[in-house]
Amino acid sequence: MLNSRLRRQLTLRRVARDDAGLGMTEILVAMMVFAIIATTAAYGMLNALTLTSSTRSSETAMSIASSDLDQMRLAASVDDNGVFSVVSTTSPIPKTVGGKTYNVTRTVTWQTTTGTIGACGTGTGTLQYKNVSETVSWVANNGTTRSITMSSAIAPLSNINSDTTGTIIVTVTGAGGQPVPGATVSITPVAGGGGSALADAPQNTDIAGCSFGLLVDPGSYNVTASLPGGSDFYQNSVAIVTTISTTPVASPTNVAAGQNAIVNFTYDQAATYPLTYPAGAILPTNLPISFYHPTPGTTPFQSVTPPATVKAFPWSDGYTILGGKYFYTATTSSSSCLDTNPATWTTARAGDGALGVAPTPVITGPGTTAAPTAVPLGTLTLNGIGSTLSSKYITAVTKSTPAAGDPGCNASQTLSFPVLGTVTSVKLALPYGTWNLFYGNSSGSTTSAFTSGMLTGQVGGTVVSGNAILIDPRVP
Repeated sequence: MLNSRLRRQLTLRRVARDDAGLGMTEILVAMMVFAIIATTAAYGMLNALTLTSSTRSSETAMSIASSDLDQMRLAASVDDNGVFSVVSTTSPIPKTVGGKTYNVTRTVTWQTTTGTIGACGTGTGTLQYKNVSETVSWVANNGTTRSITMSSAIAPLSNINSDTTGTIIVTVTGAGGQPVPGATVSITPVAGGGGSALADAPQNTDIAGCSFGLLVDPGSYNVTASLPGGSDFYQNSVAIVTTISTTPVASPTNVAAGQNAIVNFTYDQAATYPLTYPAGAILPTNLPISFYHPTPGTTPFQSVTPPATVKAFPWSDGYTILGGKYFYTATTSSSSCLDTNPATWTTARAGDGALGVAPTPVITGPGTTAAPTAVPLGTLTLNGIGSTLSSKYITAVTKSTPAAGDPGCNASQTLSFPVLGTVTSVKLALPYGTWNLFYGNSSGSTTSAFTSGMLTGQVGGTVVSGNAILIDPRVP
């Protein structure tokens, strides 16, 4: 009886304990297990979605690249010259698909028979086909940039070369080394040079700055490139290479039948350079303005009166602009003329140790206008000259023996001033250097030399002796 009552009490206690529910520990454990399972499931779902999105974007990018390649093949198949319209992109082309933007970049190079690769074709091997590489990039959902690349070879519709003719490849690059598109190219045979007119005129330069003369009979040719408002670095409005020969002789510019001749032009839109001169001074009518750059050397600009503006090839590192003739030679030469450039006055002046200061190069871009530039010149004011110079012409001639410290001008200059009216004082502008002064009844006359009395009271310049005066750029 006792045992039966005890078993009943234990059973009631067990039921009471079970009805009390889960403890805090059990709840926390259960929640943690659920969180792990849920996180794992969510990560798996997110990763699957990401992979699906990435795969979809990759497939779209490949479709875009493939479509562009098909368009290039179609362009190349239009006619024999169609392959020349297959060119690189200058900047990415955006395409939007499904709300996502894809950027397409196309790189095109020529493949030649010698294995060389270049935008226009290089070396002596004949042009075979074009290598086209398509890169499509996009921004993935995680913010990273992804891309795919597809490549293909695109051949011309028919042979663009033959065993009996050559090809003239023309490249046009600008002042900064960039390709210049749209330049008009002409290739004409030199009379008596064995060549003949091309069946098809070369096209204007493409985006890569390339143009081609195809099926060129062996012989000699003139090749030109031009743009409205253009200039080469020799300041020619039309860039010219004379006598390009396709006859197989030993010369870097010659090419045998079945080979290429390469013509490279550096040519760009000319820049405008406004010039200013010393205020109130009379200028020589035949004063050359020298634009100096190390590559071509000096280009003199000269007109009936000194030019107010000059148009010139826009070197990216600019020009040293000087008044008068300037011609640099590394060693002493009869053609050198240095003293018009203040930078060449490197001998310290007695008394104050003054030296010449190099002019700041003038820089501007293609087709743009530079800030006005003061042409480096000295001035000489003659006072109390009475009627001696009235209605006369003044002439300045480089002194054969320059004054101390003057680097000299072996290529003598003769500068002519316009006829004077009735004057008692006159202010002249002269390039730096040592000058003999003359006057007479006609322009350029050297019949009458200035006397020392005529140089008395001058302002600017230093009297050397007789009719010689030094115009010195050195400053303390």
